[in-house]
Amino acid sequence: MSASEKRAAEGLLVPRAANDWRDLEALERLGTPRAIEAIFRVRRAQDHEIRLRAHQYGPEPTSDEWESAILSSLAVAELFSGLTNALNCAIEHPSPRVIDMLWTKVRDPESGVAYHCAATLSCIVGVTESLHDDRHRQLFLRLNAKASSDRDLAVKELERLLR
Repeated sequence: MSASEKRAAEGLLVPRAANDWRDLEALERLGTPRAIEAIFRVRRAQDHEIRLRAHQYGPEPTSDEWESAILSSLAVAELFSGLTNALNCAIEHPSPRVIDMLWTKVRDPESGVAYHCAATLSCIVGVTESLHDDRHRQLFLRLNAKASSDRDLAVKELERLLR
């Protein structure tokens, strides 16, 4: 791209950087100082989903930056609202605090994401190869139940499995 074409692309992309991950990808490819600054700005956005996405573009974030973004996303992410990306990032950056957050979600009968967090933990420790590995599906499904003795037993089974 010529310098004028890059300026025109910046003019389109920078104002909408926090709207969609595709804009972040385009800004990264553009690679200008203004484009990179826009990515850094989105890394501080209020929206957990786009903030975490911004960490996947531009200069590599530090371990602490990754951890902070993953934790804030896991704290509020729900099915169809950033959960899959948060779990994939947790697998790639499994700090002790990220693992603790995943266990918190597994143990909480109201979290609504216990199944997915259990699957993520099993990937992190190498019990399964991917989030789509269904070898322990029946166990993970028991974690989605509301508070019950069977759910408590399922948590204990998962703890044993992942040791």
